[in-house]
Amino acid sequence: MLRPLFLLLCATPCLIGQDDVADSLRRDIAFTVEADDGLELRAKLSVPVNGDGPFPVVFFLHGAGPRICDNPFRYRDQNGQILVQNYLDFHADELASRGVAFCRMDKRGCDLDTDTGLMRVDRETFLEVTPSRLLKDYQSVFESLHARSEIDPARVVLWGESEGTWMAPRLARLCDADLAGIIMCGYAADNVRRTIRWQFTHGSWRGICMLFEAASDGELTEGEYQDAVAKQPGLAAALPFAQMDTNQDKVFTEAEMVALREPLVQAMGHAVANGNDELLLQVLGQHVLDSTYLSEWWDGVQNVEVLLELDCPLRIFHGELDANCRVEGVHEAASAFEAAGKPTLTIKVYPRTDHGLNWSRETARSGGPEGFRDAFAEVVELVKPAK
Repeated sequence: MLRPLFLLLCATPCLIGQDDVADSLRRDIAFTVEADDGLELRAKLSVPVNGDGPFPVVFFLHGAGPRICDNPFRYRDQNGQILVQNYLDFHADELASRGVAFCRMDKRGCDLDTDTGLMRVDRETFLEVTPSRLLKDYQSVFESLHARSEIDPARVVLWGESEGTWMAPRLARLCDADLAGIIMCGYAADNVRRTIRWQFTHGSWRGICMLFEAASDGELTEGEYQDAVAKQPGLAAALPFAQMDTNQDKVFTEAEMVALREPLVQAMGHAVANGNDELLLQVLGQHVLDSTYLSEWWDGVQNVEVLLELDCPLRIFHGELDANCRVEGVHEAASAFEAAGKPTLTIKVYPRTDHGLNWSRETARSGGPEGFRDAFAEVVELVKPAK
């Protein structure tokens, strides 16, 4: 929950109030909404160009940190040229091809730099965005979307990724609207305290397992490490084996990872308690999450407690080797729903899959990895008109 799904992600610049034809699949409509405190929020609605509206719609809730409507990111092409691509264009295109509209918004303090096509952040404004403040902003945009003529208010799905999987069920509680369902990718089961501890200890080991398949048995020998480095030389500089193998026995284990990270976990806990935002900035970097944000949900209830209050269909899509959010939390949620006799939650867990469900520019060209294809298919099922 504390790290964005893919660093920075997303779309082409557009002018507020003007419609742009994004491509043959969809038409993008930029609009603004006044938040409850008077701030103007920017949003974008993509509607299919084929078919007649009003359309079913997915309302997207971002991962943690600064985010804008399209989540642009840089990449280097085959010729070495640095280009910009929009992560959320992928969602908009795939949903439009299925006859579904897609809506997303800028977080306050974040907007598009039209010169670069990338996001820019007003740090002072963004640091006012506590979870409760962000939730109110989502509510303002959602209620505006719900009233738009382009969409069918009876067929609305919330789609949360990472932090958004915390926001979505809470938004569902706030809004007086019948939802077709909630999609959650990279499910955040825990409050902030537990999330930080897990991410920087056992979660870090899950990240090692994604990079080194041999570590899946709980340990990584120096020989296994060298075999992997021979195939991916960049791993040696990023993760020197000598620095990980603290007892110098030529075997790096999950227990060593936990012990290695424990001082950092303790320091972050003290930083949140004492408002040491400089340390948090040093550790979290571009995520720009301060002690005010983290402390609000520091000891909050587990996400499943909120989910159990809802009666709409709930769907979780999660990577087995997610290093940000525990896959165990997904199975705990399923067990809680079974114990409560509620059949509204279904889960899908994907082997050797990370927090972003193994999304990449390459997989996106063919419709995305399995987790995303399943999620899009589930949206179509959820928004089918009632017979």
